[in-house]
Amino acid sequence: MNRETLIKIGSLIKERRESLGISIFDVSNILKINPTYIEAIEKGDIDRFPAEVYYKGFLKNYAKYLEVDISGMLQELKIKEESTIRTIEKKKTNKKWHFGYIFVACVALFIIFSWARIEYIKMKSKSEFEKRQNTSFKTMTTAKELALHEQKKQILGMKEKSSKNLIIIKTKDDCWIEVKDGENKIFQGLLVSGEKREIDYKKGLRLKVGNAEAVEIEINGKKMDKLGSKGEVKELVIE
Repeated sequence: MNRETLIKIGSLIKERRESLGISIFDVSNILKINPTYIEAIEKGDIDRFPAEVYYKGFLKNYAKYLEVDISGMLQELKIKEESTIRTIEKKKTNKKWHFGYIFVACVALFIIFSWARIEYIKMKSKSEFEKRQNTSFKTMTTAKELALHEQKKQILGMKEKSSKNLIIIKTKDDCWIEVKDGENKIFQGLLVSGEKREIDYKKGLRLKVGNAEAVEIEINGKKMDKLGSKGEVKELVIE
């Protein structure tokens, strides 16, 4: 989120609170918000919150209580966020195209190399056959058999990869995610709307989401039911 806009919003709220003669602890008691978070809102310090969804929820309640209209600033913030997201998506798209070109080039080189190798094997086989046509010899492995063997190995490799157990997390809206294996953090961060995260399946993994409605979870190909409502913090253990 845009730091300059957050500071501007926090300054406006702080001035309003002070003009009303209300302390941070008064606000904390009334709104049931930790004083540390109230202070962070007034300083525009979003990094103190475990996830962006908490900041937005506390900010709206705080502004409503003080009767401060921040709708215009929030709209400005939303526009800047959308612009940032579009820039990120554009970079991702360009990166995908870049890797796509590299992949196509690699495939082309592989095809050329395979063709040259097959032709070489054919020529060598023909030469050996002509030299030893009157002599008994063991049947040589043909280029076609080698190619089929390589293809079979590739197919088996693809099957092994596709059968790998996965936990797939998809987001319909921005959402803070945390995945832990005991005390070990496997992943922690914000997934933007439309992003997908794949994690190796392991029984006992603990998942924590900051916006239950925005998340779809699939375990070993089976989709879980809706986790909860918008803005609801949800924790679950993978069985």
